Amino acid sequence: MRGLRALRDEWLGLSGRRRSATQADVQAWTVGKLLLELPRCGPRIRLLWPQNDRTNTGCEWIVPARDLADWIQTRPKPVVAARPDGVRRAFHLWLQAADDQGDATTDLPEAFRAEVQGRYREILSAIAGDLRCVQCLAFVASPWVEEEGRTQNGAFTLSTTRVCCERGHDLFREDVAIEIHRGASAPL
Repeated sequence: MRGLRALRDEWLGLSGRRRSATQADVQAWTVGKLLLELPRCGPRIRLLWPQNDRTNTGCEWIVPARDLADWIQTRPKPVVAARPDGVRRAFHLWLQAADDQGDATTDLPEAFRAEVQGRYREILSAIAGDLRCVQCLAFVASPWVEEEGRTQNGAFTLSTTRVCCERGHDLFREDVAIEIHRGASAPL
């Protein structure tokens, strides 16, 4: 709550308005501020790469920015938002404003990593991109997807998805948690 007040107060000071900022005002200001801090999006986005210290991956995965923007737009919003929707909106706007000229590749900014984290398997099946194994230095035409360690914990089904190249090298692993509600319907 303290962070929201600070944003609101900063917004009031910058806007010159006398009224209090609404939630929509704060979201728009947050989106704009985030977009100004980022590099321009190129026509291609590098989602995963070995040199990134935040992921443990054996691949380089590059997808077209327009295809990723379309995929983000079709995804349903989370039922319970862990954070404001401003980051998701900024991510979509950043992808839509991608420079279509040339063949430049932009690394996925850290601010947007949470929007794709845990959804790599969905993206892999929905978007055609360049997936390259760094061990055999070959492009992967048909990755092998395997589910490991499926366990049940209350309403949650937990598993790990392992994606490999044709030669069996690990490209990436992704932990998946699925929540299943049985009985009474969930509120809309």
